[in-house]
Amino acid sequence: MEMCKVRYSKPTKHKHLPEMRLETAIILTVILLTILQTTSLYASNNLDFSQYLKYSDLTLILKSFNETFKNYISLFSIGKSFHGREIWCVAITNKSLTTYKEEILILSHHHARELITYMSSIYLIYHLASNVERYSYIVNSCIIYVVPSVNPDGIDAALINPYLRKNLHPIDDDYDGLIDEDPPNDVNGNGFIDDYDLKHGVDDDGDGLIDEDWPGGVDLNRNYDYMWGKPGSSGDPKSETYRGPYPFSEPETRSVKEFIEKHRIKIAISLHSGIEAILFPWGYKSEKVNNNEVTSIAYNLSKITGWISMQISNLYLASGCFEDWIYSNYGVPAFTCEIYGSKSENIFYFFNPPTNQILTVAEKVVRMVTYIANYTLAKTYTINLYVEDQLGRRLNNSIVSLRSGGLELVKAAEDGAVLFRVKSGVYNLTINWLNKNIYNGQISVEADRNETVRCRVYDGFFHILDGNNRPVEEALVSIDGKVYPLSRGRVEVLMIPEGKYTVCIYMDGAAIGRETILIDRIFNFTLKTEIYDLILDFKDLKGDSLDAEVIIQGKSLFMKSKARGGVLKVGKLPVGSYDITAYWMGRKVSSICLMHVNNTRATIKCNVSDVKIYVKDLDNKPVNTTIILKGEDLTMIREANNGVAFFSNIPTGIYIAEVKYWNKTILTTTVNSEVNTIKCMLKDLKVKVKNEIGNPIENCLVIISYNSTNIVDKTSKNGEVLFHQAPRPLKIIINHGKHSKSLTINSEDKVEVVIPSEELNITPIILTILIITIIIACLKILKK
Repeated sequence: MEMCKVRYSKPTKHKHLPEMRLETAIILTVILLTILQTTSLYASNNLDFSQYLKYSDLTLILKSFNETFKNYISLFSIGKSFHGREIWCVAITNKSLTTYKEEILILSHHHARELITYMSSIYLIYHLASNVERYSYIVNSCIIYVVPSVNPDGIDAALINPYLRKNLHPIDDDYDGLIDEDPPNDVNGNGFIDDYDLKHGVDDDGDGLIDEDWPGGVDLNRNYDYMWGKPGSSGDPKSETYRGPYPFSEPETRSVKEFIEKHRIKIAISLHSGIEAILFPWGYKSEKVNNNEVTSIAYNLSKITGWISMQISNLYLASGCFEDWIYSNYGVPAFTCEIYGSKSENIFYFFNPPTNQILTVAEKVVRMVTYIANYTLAKTYTINLYVEDQLGRRLNNSIVSLRSGGLELVKAAEDGAVLFRVKSGVYNLTINWLNKNIYNGQISVEADRNETVRCRVYDGFFHILDGNNRPVEEALVSIDGKVYPLSRGRVEVLMIPEGKYTVCIYMDGAAIGRETILIDRIFNFTLKTEIYDLILDFKDLKGDSLDAEVIIQGKSLFMKSKARGGVLKVGKLPVGSYDITAYWMGRKVSSICLMHVNNTRATIKCNVSDVKIYVKDLDNKPVNTTIILKGEDLTMIREANNGVAFFSNIPTGIYIAEVKYWNKTILTTTVNSEVNTIKCMLKDLKVKVKNEIGNPIENCLVIISYNSTNIVDKTSKNGEVLFHQAPRPLKIIINHGKHSKSLTINSEDKVEVVIPSEELNITPIILTILIITIIIACLKILKK
């Protein structure tokens, strides 16, 4: 039972009950230890309930029971607590009888402060074992398992700190890296933690906070895995309902789980305190449990005890609790029996009665358990049902339901078999498998029996054809959402329950067929689809075949492919419209929407053609040059032979044409049609070199220079040199002997250059004539 704003406490050095003083407790402890050395804690068939027992006392008593009632009691451990204490379990039954027996489980003391629960369990064990003749029907036909304390670490701790609810798994409550370092202290020295100690706490770790990191722990009754973590528990370690870091994180709950897995428990009771009530699933949700047996048992327990009965969630939400877990996973009716509660302001007596009232509470627990046992044993028989299909194959995990009156038993047939133990009578038997009803009938129960039930489950085939009645090779078939692949145009379906099914056929994500069918026998269905062959022919603007790259898109289709020899055999496609886009040389050359109806063959014209470029000089004569054609993601180079460059099969559009001449770009222009003419700044150039008197100069060196490119030639006998298709503008350099001359030519096609001639230099002649004249004059003078 939860209680708001109640914190936990760490056991101190004092080991006493809330009502004891320290001195009295020490004396009683010494006396008690002396008694335990010589005798058990019970004598003359009467237990001593004058005090709440420590864990060591509990262990001694149980071992004593095991010796005293060895024909009816077996004591064993189902596991260990976080701190290594044994979690004891007592099996009560007549050991001499080995026939089939019903198994009942009583768990006590999930919560440390609810000490009355394990005290009542001790009395229950003793009472049944010491009155076997009175309860012979129960001990001969049942095994009653009693776990007195699921939380043995909490027994001694709660005797000192009655606020403690959870187990003693150390938790860093205040996130300071330390564990349980600042618990409540026994400030007033009375041997236990009370309200005074909480109000006058001590800062043990010196962090300025008081009692902020208590011992433990995890709420064991929020640590089971069914609906763990849902509302009704907390992820905060400080919370009373802290569920732990993950399901079954605690050794105590894991021990319970492992015990349940090994046994066939029919009914389970978990004892708690804090109020007086009979609680039943669900705890995690307010939706009512759909089980008349559970509510009926709870109602009868309520009448026996005088306590109210209700669904757990009507009191408070509780996720990850034992009752929901065992009921959901094993179908075991389970009940939280809150066996004591008061309005006392003393936290100990809020959850636990004074010692003189322990037997009163414990006797009610005995009445509850004996009722549960008698209810379980009332006229029950074992039925083994084997669930098979029409061919005798077991149907694993089918859901088998037996109904009679207000009773409904539902179990899963693992490995195709299920066992029921029921009262005699006629039952309605219903079997469901894969969410389909596969059997309805009746079964009469008069004794134990084995029964094989053949259910309406069949095998069969679906044959899938296209619009031309040919098998569809590549498709998926969905039968009520379950997908089957095609194999050679058919789908084999094994072990499908009888019923109506919606069959859908998908190709490339698109539905190509849908039909509702009834399966009520072995079947062989043929389903026809509206899919047909699609063939596409791709042509350029001249009508020639084009191996284009193709993208086909439909409602749920995206397909990439390439035409071969100008033909793309797409294959089978559903009737409908498709967007078809063709690419050539990286450019989109066609985009159409095609309606595919019935064996379509379509021709797609692509914007692809040839481009011819004529290159001419300024005299309209062809020029042999190099053409570089550039477009988006496209560059092509062709030589213009006889002045013609030819580019075949290129996407239509605007391109940049770059003309190279003498390895230099002489022109850049755009072309966008099939035939283009480019005029280049090229023209023949005749250079004539002569001297001052007009005579031609032979072998004169003539250099023409264009954009760092030089062409060299010499003049002929007539003093001329001809340069064909010279680019403009250019520079002419003429060298002859010691003479050099340069000039720039733009559009001229002829140029004459005068260079002084070496032979016409008159200065030496004049000097010679002068010297001869002087010599003659001198000779004439000498003659005289």
